[in-house]
Amino acid sequence: MKRKVFFGILVAVLLFAIGLIQFFRTLQTLPPPTKREEEARPPAVRSLEETVPSINELEKTKNEMLAYLNQTEAPNRRLILPSTPNEVEETAKAPPSSPPPLTPRAIGRKKRQGLPMGVVLWDNVPVYDSVEKKRVIFSLRSGDVVRVFDDNAPSLAHVQPGLDIYLAATTKETQPAGEFLPDQDGWVEKTNLHVFEPDAAKEFVMETTPVTLGNDTDFSTFDFYDRAMKNPDPVVHRMIGPRMIALVLLHEDYSSSWATLYRDQDPRIRDAALAALNERGVGDNRELIEDLILRLTELTKFKAKGETELEVLSLLGVLKASQHPRVPAALASFKEDWEKTQSPALNEALQQILK
Repeated sequence: MKRKVFFGILVAVLLFAIGLIQFFRTLQTLPPPTKREEEARPPAVRSLEETVPSINELEKTKNEMLAYLNQTEAPNRRLILPSTPNEVEETAKAPPSSPPPLTPRAIGRKKRQGLPMGVVLWDNVPVYDSVEKKRVIFSLRSGDVVRVFDDNAPSLAHVQPGLDIYLAATTKETQPAGEFLPDQDGWVEKTNLHVFEPDAAKEFVMETTPVTLGNDTDFSTFDFYDRAMKNPDPVVHRMIGPRMIALVLLHEDYSSSWATLYRDQDPRIRDAALAALNERGVGDNRELIEDLILRLTELTKFKAKGETELEVLSLLGVLKASQHPRVPAALASFKEDWEKTQSPALNEALQQILK
């Protein structure tokens, strides 16, 4: 009986071994998987090390969050969190964004870009609906730029506001002027308009050299720039501002316009004014030096930050370069207060003047 059992087990083991050998032989003879079968396979599971951000990335994010929470004012930006490999792949697959479609105004400006350019010389210039001047449809101000059609009447010009202006001296960008005016053509008195030749128009837009405007010998170009600086259109303001600065630089004496320019509501104009003043120098003009010191007081009533801090540094640079004896004596009164309220950079710049 025992012998029969032994032989039964031996036969079972042999059969199992033969089955294993046959199975592996069958695997070796199978064809390789096709491309479709490969694509149908489920993606391999990533390891924990591949999907979790590295320790260095997490430490960097932690430090950024702590700095963010310690600020007294929330910065106008978002923290950049470390990306996982999945997010990187999704970003790489995303199609590039197409530029936004042109607005009807932009299409109109593009169609009229070959027409002559004109600039309005006076404030409250009426724009009529026709050559018969039956109705005023809107009004223009000093500095507004228009395109001039070629069907002008003897005393009237057919115009439409809206030009793409390259702001060469401030943002280095092209921006549309006339966005606050109706996108509509009309008729204006020719005496209220200066029409440029093509080369002169390019010079007026691309450079800051003062250009004489108006056909009347009594027309004051300086007064025109002064009026145009009050134009509410920000693009016109940034186009006129640098030309006003260039015009003021032509004066041998220091114009009171400097005080207005480095207090302008547009920080780009303020920066340009201080840069021009720093390059020229303030000389021995006591009145201007006193006003620059007053401007310092205005900017440092509270802690100067960001653009304001840079503006204060520019003012200190202008005053230091003047080497006027009034400057150290006046700025000494700032020392004690600035040590408590202003940044180390401003205190260091002040100390350089007080040495």
